[in-house]
Amino acid sequence: MRTHTTHTLRTLIVNDMDIKKCTLNKQQINTWVETLPEITAEMYETICFFTGSIFLGKMVGRQIRQIHGECITLLDKIDKYQNLPSEMDALKSATIKCLDNVMDKLESDCSRYLEKKVQMPIIHLRRQQVRIESQTCLITAYFKNLGLGLKLNKLVLESMADLLKATRCYYYRVDYMNAFQDALIELCKKSNKSDFEGRLIDLLIGMNFNSGTFIKYYQQVMMDELAVRITEEEQMSFLNHLERSFARDSYRKSALSYDIDRKRIKCLLSEFVNVELRIRAKKVAMSRPVNVQQPTGPQVNSAPVTNTGNYKIRTPLSVDALAYFIKLMIAAKAIEPGVKTELLNFIASIFQTPGVGSAGISATSFGAKYKQVVQSTAKTVRVILVRMLKVLDDEFEFG
Repeated sequence: MRTHTTHTLRTLIVNDMDIKKCTLNKQQINTWVETLPEITAEMYETICFFTGSIFLGKMVGRQIRQIHGECITLLDKIDKYQNLPSEMDALKSATIKCLDNVMDKLESDCSRYLEKKVQMPIIHLRRQQVRIESQTCLITAYFKNLGLGLKLNKLVLESMADLLKATRCYYYRVDYMNAFQDALIELCKKSNKSDFEGRLIDLLIGMNFNSGTFIKYYQQVMMDELAVRITEEEQMSFLNHLERSFARDSYRKSALSYDIDRKRIKCLLSEFVNVELRIRAKKVAMSRPVNVQQPTGPQVNSAPVTNTGNYKIRTPLSVDALAYFIKLMIAAKAIEPGVKTELLNFIASIFQTPGVGSAGISATSFGAKYKQVVQSTAKTVRVILVRMLKVLDDEFEFG
């Protein structure tokens, strides 16, 4: 259906206000300025007619989205007129006000019909960027006072900086950022240094801050937390707890998302945790001893075996952690390494770590792990050392 945004306002903006196509005199300008409030009122009536009619929702939605899209196109067009004669300033302002009022009416009364993955008019984006920039400055100061870690600080503030640099942006992203900043400021007001980072992560997950950088960051946080849990039972318990917490996701179609093209963050984190659970379940299955059925027939008495030479020391440490533990003992001169290759081969042959199966640790793999240590492995070993010190202090009342 043709409305003022299809014809009347389009004629004004695309033709009459384009100084390359037309030159309006003072009387024509005044006539347009006086007519625009009437056009606004008639557009209100048109919108009310559609929303209050007996038309099917699909038909209403199509018409509402058409008007909305035409308003965006016309606002972007009028924004390009930066060198209009001064006598046209009042007309430009009145035209922008007319379109703004129509869009406000659509967003207040017809939001359920509007598409959120539509680019906001540049004029409106600039207005929003002023507010977001002001909020960003306040949030930056809060982060500094609360001592937020560098990585988390950077990824949150960069999401705001990206929007401030944008020349075009979807409605959903601007809506998300406004809601996110408001919630974040309220959180900052109620938090202290000791609990802020944890509460911020809860907020990011709860508000579906599903940016790629945050997902990678939190996956690493989970792996670091996993690394300080030594036994297989502790690790499985931790992963199962995470899986249950991510499964509790009350999905609503209208819920805000940082990126509506990406899965919800709880879904992505749940998938990540389930992969880790499957890996560990496979390791447990591989490490179970295979029951070999004894042959039937006459039993022959044999002498008891006193030493098979195949005994292995079982440890909940991973191969990486065991290798680093040995490396620390050598560095602290608790072990004389002699020929280091022979020592590492011997240790690989006498230890049984989770998931390596009955074949034992590969000497080559153990040597490689000895040379290359990552931070998560160091954290695991540190936990073991702290536990050992606690046992020592408790037993002999040191400290």
